[in-house]
Amino acid sequence: MQPWPNRPGIVAGEIQVAKYAKKSGIKNLFLLTNGILINKENINKLKIFDGIQLSLDNIPTRWPLRKNYSNVLEKTVLLLQSKKIKINFYCTLCKNNYGEIDQIINYAKKLKVRIGFNTLIPFDANLEGQILSPLQTKKAFKKRVNRHFVEVFGLVWSEENGM
Repeated sequence: MQPWPNRPGIVAGEIQVAKYAKKSGIKNLFLLTNGILINKENINKLKIFDGIQLSLDNIPTRWPLRKNYSNVLEKTVLLLQSKKIKINFYCTLCKNNYGEIDQIINYAKKLKVRIGFNTLIPFDANLEGQILSPLQTKKAFKKRVNRHFVEVFGLVWSEENGM
């Protein structure tokens, strides 16, 4: 479930929809949000969700295409963790951030939050120049996977060995 367009955070309607979804038997219901409106006053309402997915598209110091919510992101993570609410980061890769995958992953590790990635599908003509080609995406992840395999297994990912 994603917040309504152009409205950051949590709205009462989303909680209502979540309650209905739960009554209808839907499992694994996650709220996707930037997290800026999560606070001590509404945190207990979020327990209706099986988890919260917070957007993390850059190292929380820069990225000109989206607002920087880094001043509240770590507070939000700590608050959710204190209430034992499952958290995941999700990161949309684009030309502005694909060179920073390591830093983004390390930031998530520092906060002890799992992270997943997807690629940009622009619904705005201004973002079309940010789309990664399949080759750019593959190269970005191959570099990271190679580093991980060397660190953990002493192996290098390659096309020949199927890794």
